[in-house]
Amino acid sequence: MMNRWVAFGTVFVLLAGAVLAPKLAVADDNGYTPPGLVPGPPPPPQYEAPPVVPGPGYVWITGHWQFAGRWVWVPGEWVVAPYPGAVWVQGRWAHRDGRWVWINGGWRGGAADVVVTATPPPPQAEVVGAPPFAGAIWIGGFWRWDGRTWLWAHGHWDRAPWPHAAWVAGHWTRQGRGWIWFAGYWR
Repeated sequence: MMNRWVAFGTVFVLLAGAVLAPKLAVADDNGYTPPGLVPGPPPPPQYEAPPVVPGPGYVWITGHWQFAGRWVWVPGEWVVAPYPGAVWVQGRWAHRDGRWVWINGGWRGGAADVVVTATPPPPQAEVVGAPPFAGAIWIGGFWRWDGRTWLWAHGHWDRAPWPHAAWVAGHWTRQGRGWIWFAGYWR
């Protein structure tokens, strides 16, 4: 009789743990939220001293934690801003509805604020070599506006912020009196 109660209690605890465990969802501006499990909040951010800026128009994107079966630090990097005055808003983990959710970062100050009257040139062909690490994802280059002329921002390899993430490329779209930038994002 006692063994039955112990077995019942063990099954109950395991099922309750599966139901009550914190969930991971990745939420972006498009409302995409795939389910998953994380053991709790991410560790505190790691300190990073940004290396020397590679050139004008670059913005430092601070590193962040991602969960891929365990917490993994994704280091920061210099990224070319798509237009003058673009401000990067860092992605972050947030506790919502009893689970941990990744909120995508993105460029702000943006599409509605910057209207370029000059038509962007056609995309440049880029030579994409072998991925430099397992799971590397190619982020293609794009034309950026420096306030006077179009400059090509070369593509680069990046790490996905969570398993099975896909990159949706940013693009310039003609609207009204000019062209506006819609930033790329992970989904």
